[in-house]
Amino acid sequence: MLREDYVPVALDVWYEERRQDEAGAFYRALVAQREGLRAGHTTQGFYVARPDGHLLRGWNNRDPDKLARWLREHRKASEPADERTTAPAAATEVDRRFARRLPEGAVVADVFTRITDAEWPARDRGWMDEAMRKATGRDHLWITAEEIAALARREVPATLARRIARFHLVDDTRGEPPMWRQGELAEVALAFEPIADGTAPPALAGHARLATGDGKRRCEAALRGEVAIDENGRLVRFDLVARCAFAGEGEFTPHAPPGTFTLVVAMRLAPPDGQDRVPPQAARDLDEYLRAR
Repeated sequence: MLREDYVPVALDVWYEERRQDEAGAFYRALVAQREGLRAGHTTQGFYVARPDGHLLRGWNNRDPDKLARWLREHRKASEPADERTTAPAAATEVDRRFARRLPEGAVVADVFTRITDAEWPARDRGWMDEAMRKATGRDHLWITAEEIAALARREVPATLARRIARFHLVDDTRGEPPMWRQGELAEVALAFEPIADGTAPPALAGHARLATGDGKRRCEAALRGEVAIDENGRLVRFDLVARCAFAGEGEFTPHAPPGTFTLVVAMRLAPPDGQDRVPPQAARDLDEYLRAR
């Protein structure tokens, strides 16, 4: 139904709630029509709307049966549009404070996260527990042109290693994760292994250790990967896997397995399918993400 009867759109409400331009105004006018939405609360959720901004249904609940039911209910909606809401004209000015565009010459890697080994407690939330325990977290890693040039010289830039550790060795399988702060990165090392016979792509190996000050959230990771640069200096392969001994949870990622569990993070170059334009989660602070101090 999402593909055939609707135009699916995914937004990060952190941007839309703040941006002062036509797109932001259109979003805020649309979600303001949601019944029961209280001032000061997040606008995240599901919205079924017409292109003119008329809201048909809005809710914040992950129940898949409810989503399917309301998609069926509204896919042939024919009520007249609310004359007070109109589709925005093409924006001439974009609030650049909240614009996130891939830097010139940079490439995007898909990032997938799964919990593969854990001692889960007995289920008490029904389908929600089942869904969260099998969930795959998704994000994007940005690799800059300068970092690609360094990889071509068989060097792993410190910015790239720290970016991977601080912003992508996180448990995002159940919600929006806290990123590691600068002082929480105890150690990260990522380097090319010596060339063996030259028949395989250059291999990467390394490790990382991160922990909060109180030690309640921590990660010890082993990293392995392969990189390939073509004759024109383009990054054509970036495969990296991190196997993490992870513990703890964040404010918006509750219900983590107790104790230490295995979190696996896998990265590969993203296909140019439109989804690669979604910025990394941590790019809300773009300078900190790119510099990865």
